[in-house]
Amino acid sequence: MQLSSHPSMTQVARLLAQCGLPSDDILPEDLPNFVLASDGESEVGVGGVQVLGSSGLVRSVGVLPSHRSRGLGGRLLAAVEDRARSQGVKQLFLLTHDAQSFFLAHGYTESSRHSAPPEIQGCSQFGSSCCRTATLMCKQVEA
Repeated sequence: MQLSSHPSMTQVARLLAQCGLPSDDILPEDLPNFVLASDGESEVGVGGVQVLGSSGLVRSVGVLPSHRSRGLGGRLLAAVEDRARSQGVKQLFLLTHDAQSFFLAHGYTESSRHSAPPEIQGCSQFGSSCCRTATLMCKQVEA
């Protein structure tokens, strides 16, 4: 598996759709903080982070069903966390409906939505209709 940076919006949107995840609120300025996973010529996974000051919102870590259970999601998540840390992010947040166990295994904890800092509560994903009932999780990433 190969990880690469700076995927196009088309690549991100296609992979997220194949993983059943939304992409409509990902902005072009967020793309430098996305990582793409490839298996030969095929794109098989994606992950990204939206940097919001010293906080970051993990966005859309997804792996195609045919490539799951191989550790690729963990590699993508680690790359996204490294990217966030290199930009001064101290705490990462994410919203999920069904991947709590994956993120718990990678050091995230469930958190009250009211405890999120204003920059996280104010982002479009936090208030979107698909994420209003999602579980908020967080992780400290300071060096």
